[in-house]
Amino acid sequence: MTAGQRHAMIECLISLAGYAGARRAFQGSAPGWRRERTPRQITAHHEAAHAIVSALLGMGVAHLDVLERLDLHRIGVCVRTHLPGEDVPMERLAERLDVRSELDYRSASKWCYLMAPSHDWRGALGVARELRRRTRGLVDAHWYRVTALAAELERRGTMSASEIAPFLPPPMIAAPSLAKSEELAEQNEPPVHEPELSAKEVLDLPVR
Repeated sequence: MTAGQRHAMIECLISLAGYAGARRAFQGSAPGWRRERTPRQITAHHEAAHAIVSALLGMGVAHLDVLERLDLHRIGVCVRTHLPGEDVPMERLAERLDVRSELDYRSASKWCYLMAPSHDWRGALGVARELRRRTRGLVDAHWYRVTALAAELERRGTMSASEIAPFLPPPMIAAPSLAKSEELAEQNEPPVHEPELSAKEVLDLPVR
């Protein structure tokens, strides 16, 4: 896998994470059961999943909120950084918060087209299905972190990098080289459920 393909995969996994988190938030404690969620709770789980998967894939998280911005057509946002712990000046953060973000599915579709061997919609659809499976595996494996962060985000409404940091897992891959780091993965606290996907399965398996 080339560096460009790996970058595309990481961006796609993060883009899909929000929907995976929101979908999982409705899952009940038994088959056939469905949880009732408020719109704010759904948004909090959506943004929290973005943050957790971003951290797993070696990126930092500078800001989260579940504040409605009708002028920007959004009800929440996750501001990422290229490196964990990277400082974002307040004026730069304010600029990023005032920019209308690309829709997650539109962003994911773009990356899937780039990764598809045939560069057509059929190939992109196959890539999307596989990466959606991998994204759900990441979210499920770290669901206890997603729910903890979502609950705090719902309560606060907005969270800074220092407030988010205690909820984030160690990265599975090192930034900025994106090299595998099995040592970091092994340091991660055991999740409630056994992880469905390892770092190798998420990033190193070819997408057909």
